[in-house]
Amino acid sequence: MTQCLDSIQKIGNNKELCFIASVKYNHIIQNALTVLGMSDKVFTVRGKSEHNLSIPSDYFP
Repeated sequence: MTQCLDSIQKIGNNKELCFIASVKYNHIIQNALTVLGMSDKVFTVRGKSEHNLSIPSDYFP
């Protein structure tokens, strides 16, 4: 959703680009509205953690 908003703000009043963006992001917006409309639950973030993951095939020169 943030990417969608950023794109729309950059487009400004260009009608052709607004149309292209609306077609591109329509499914994302519809999914978000569906989730928000069907969910009566409130989520609380209890914590945040960051992890660096690697697998044996990773190569770091």
